This record gives sequence, C-alpha cells and structure tokens, in this order.
Amino acid sequence: MAGGVEIPDLTSATTPLDGSEIIVVEQGGVTKKSTISASQQIALDAANAAQTTANSAVSDAATAQTTANTAQTTANTAVTNAATAQSTATTALNNAATAQSTANAAQTAANTALSRFPTKIYVALIRQTGTNAPTITILQNTFSGALTWTYTGVGIYTVTSASNEFTSTRTAATCSITNYFAQNIFVLNVLPTSMELQTLNTSGAGVNGMLTDSVVEIRVY
Repeated sequence: MAGGVEIPDLTSATTPLDGSEIIVVEQGGVTKKSTISASQQIALDAANAAQTTANSAVSDAATAQTTANTAQTTANTAVTNAATAQSTATTALNNAATAQSTANAAQTAANTALSRFPTKIYVALIRQTGTNAPTITILQNTFSGALTWTYTGVGIYTVTSASNEFTSTRTAATCSITNYFAQNIFVLNVLPTSMELQTLNTSGAGVNGMLTDSVVEIRVY
C-alpha cells in the first residue's frame, strides 16, 4: 500500500488513549511515522491471539500425532511379541506331542519286554513219603493266593491255586529229579485252579516217596 502501512508489518503498538497513536515504520529505507486507529489495534491483537491459538493447536496436534505414532509402534511390538509367543507355544506343544509319542513307544517296548518274563513265580523244595501230602519249603513265591499240595494217588500229587492263577497256555512247571530210582517226573493237567505232579519208577509205574527235596518251579507268563 503506497504511502500507508499494512497491519502485519507493524512492529509494535500500544492501545491509544485518544483513539489513535503514532507509530514509526520503515518503508523503502525511509523511516516514517504513521497512525493506527484503536479499532485496527484491536483487530491486530485479535489476529495475533488467533495466530497464537492456531500455533498452539498445531503444536498440540503434532504432539498428539507423536503420541499416536508411539502407541501404534507399541501396539505393533505387542502384536509381534504375541505372534512370537504363539509360535513358541506351538513349538512347545509339538515337542510335547513328540515326547509323548516317544514315551508311548518306550512304554510299549517295555511292556513287550516284560511280557517275556513271568509275572508270577513259585519255587519250592518238595518232599514226599508214603501216602502223605508233600511237604513244601518255599524259596520264592509271587503268587497272590495260596498254593496247596495234596496227595491224590500213587505217585500223583496235586497243587491247587486258591485264586485260579494257573493261566491256560501261559503256565509252565518243572520239577527236578533227586532220587536215583525215579525214572521220570511229569507235570500233568494244568488247569486254572490246579495241576498234577506225577512220579514214575524205572518201570514206568507211579510210585511214592520219590521226592526228596526236589525243586519244583511254577511260572505264569
């Protein structure tokens, strides 16, 4: 504006008492004096205040944006950590499943190995005279129920299981020969509840008194 002054170019102003004031401005290298009315001063103050408010709002918006960016970064990190934790958990579950499978296989192998060994063992010294029932000295017994020996007939002695523990096709029994005159000792008629032990002389006939601390062994597999 030629010969005048623009409001934004004013370097300072004070509220006039008489409705106007004289201010010094520099224009084209020449220092001049100009006046500004009270209404112009009020407008200038209002513009400055509005600019200050706008600047503050921009600053607050920038701060809010920074806070939002930080929150987003934190959220992204949390999501990444959650994904990592999920992956770790999945890996742990897979490892646990593999370990369980290995343990199951080991248990199966152990069960197979154990099945080759007897679950019940009875070892005793057996002695018999006349028509008496055999007398027994037990060396080992893992049967749960009692095993009872009786005299059944000449050269025939029956052992009875109170708990039906002589499992069919899974029971084996042996008895040693300790008497020179005994030709054979047979284990006959293995039943769930009983089995028979028979002694024969050299002629093949049943005979008593041939068991003199012979070792009898019964195994259930």
